[in-house]
Amino acid sequence: MSETDNDFITNQHHLLDYLYNFHTEMSTQLDSLIMIAVKNRGWSELLEEKLHGFINFLNEDFKKYLKIEDDVLYMAMMKQISTLDHFLLLLKQEHAELLDLSQSLIEEYVSCKQFGEKSARLVCLLKQFCYSFSEHAWKENHALYPLAKQVLSLDELDQHYQMAVKTKPQDSCLQNYNDTIA
Repeated sequence: MSETDNDFITNQHHLLDYLYNFHTEMSTQLDSLIMIAVKNRGWSELLEEKLHGFINFLNEDFKKYLKIEDDVLYMAMMKQISTLDHFLLLLKQEHAELLDLSQSLIEEYVSCKQFGEKSARLVCLLKQFCYSFSEHAWKENHALYPLAKQVLSLDELDQHYQMAVKTKPQDSCLQNYNDTIA
């Protein structure tokens, strides 16, 4: 994490911290998977093992994280700045694309497991997901979240965080995945 990223996070409120930390954690996990794929020149037993937890996370909890951004943060921002609608629409479209990519990844992984095949397509999908997620997270981390910090009061952020706490995964598969990647 760069010094700029550290500065960003220390002055946040809980909702933005939570979302920013999720991006950082997800990026770290994706980078680890890509490193394994590159080191082993594609599919390997190690990659298959590490993918298992990540695929579970995508299947069970990824939608919940995106829903928090869509339904909590984006809605709060729209109420404050109606001219953000095009930018927020772009981010929502990227969420839909990430969900489609995650579904393709899940299906390819299940197919590989079912037929005992090693798939170059799975590695390509993983790389595509990693790239798309990184681009999306950058936009939120460096444009949306700093703007939210300026526009939304601490009371509003706290109120929105309390709503997010109700919908966020309690025991994230990404956290379980963190334990297996180390």
